[in-house]
Amino acid sequence: MNLYDILRQLHIGIGVIALTSFWVVALLRKGTLLHRRAGSVYLLAMAGIVLTAVPMALFAFTRVNPVTGTFLLYLALVTGTPAWFARRAVRHRDSFDAYRAMPYRPLAWLNLAAGVGMLVIGITAQSVLFAGMSAIGLSLGYTMVRAARLRNEEPGWWLRRHYTGMIGSGAAAHIAFLNLGLRHLVPATWADAITYVAWFGPVITTTAVVIWLNRRYRRPVRASGAARDVLA
Repeated sequence: MNLYDILRQLHIGIGVIALTSFWVVALLRKGTLLHRRAGSVYLLAMAGIVLTAVPMALFAFTRVNPVTGTFLLYLALVTGTPAWFARRAVRHRDSFDAYRAMPYRPLAWLNLAAGVGMLVIGITAQSVLFAGMSAIGLSLGYTMVRAARLRNEEPGWWLRRHYTGMIGSGAAAHIAFLNLGLRHLVPATWADAITYVAWFGPVITTTAVVIWLNRRYRRPVRASGAARDVLA
């Protein structure tokens, strides 16, 4: 077994932990000790996913196909960014400026540029997958750049940014699961359709969930008292 195989097996194992802990976090009562512990496990697992994904992407870039490697690096970026800032939103919930401290702005522009680059690659390669997935980087980058330019954020900003980051990064775990497992459970004639469902289904679903939560918490929430117990 070579280094790449070791990284791949490690990546898959960590992915199982991420997927499992994501649903534990989602189903537990928010603000409890168990919820916070499960959330920490999930974020650590997502960090492990990114750390193992980067060398695998570099391997693909040099040994397989530069476009494939670029796409994998892009996925690592748009997966790791929301997970990191989900944690950061809770840690710095009393200070929007601290939340936006370095390296917030460089990462914001990097995600936006990566989204533009992936869109160009998708159009050039005539790939619906690449072009469609560029929307993640474009949306994430735009949202971050816009937030970086705000003078002040409304009360409860940390809550919305926390669950948006957790749910957004969780889409990646589901994409990986569906691509690795679902295609082996359906007839070969469904392969193309299943591929698009596996890639875009979690993105569309999580986007809808975030929109619903934003409407639920549309009223400003103070970053103290009961608001602290909603998510941690």
